[in-house]
Amino acid sequence: MPSPPYSFIYSVPLLGQYTIYNIPPNHSLSVTTKLAPGAQAVPQQSFPGQIVVYSGDSHHLMKTVAVSGTGETGTLSVPTALNLTVPHGKKKGANLVIRNTGLGVLNVSLDLSGLGSLFSATPTTSPFTLAHNKTHTLAVRFAPSAAGSFNGTITIKSDDPAHPSVTVMVTGTAT
Repeated sequence: MPSPPYSFIYSVPLLGQYTIYNIPPNHSLSVTTKLAPGAQAVPQQSFPGQIVVYSGDSHHLMKTVAVSGTGETGTLSVPTALNLTVPHGKKKGANLVIRNTGLGVLNVSLDLSGLGSLFSATPTTSPFTLAHNKTHTLAVRFAPSAAGSFNGTITIKSDDPAHPSVTVMVTGTAT
């Protein structure tokens, strides 16, 4: 075992910044690392790295500890049904909230072509990106001119590996 004291140097690549920690005999230092791969990272991509510990011990001047992390994906959370009831000739609106409950970034696109002429949705901006715990609200409107039951769909596609495509059934009932 190397002789104390030890030094731990934290270095930021390309910036040249570092911090030196002197560790007295019979003491330890916990090091916390954080992986932040960024919005352009491929979900489930592995990121290797290393922590280098320098010592005053002439027999063990340096020890390298391998570290790695895997980028998280976003998780799509959205209701699978939206029901609107209104007297015919009137209009009714409801919000469809699309949420990212995962730890990573979620890339989302919408297909509103299945709504039909009695339904509309805004905003129609697509594709869009949701950070962790962020939402996108889609205002869905039903405007029937006659009594009856009407159906449509909104398809939400994302890079969530568990839910790459979710279809929301939109039902409108005009009395």
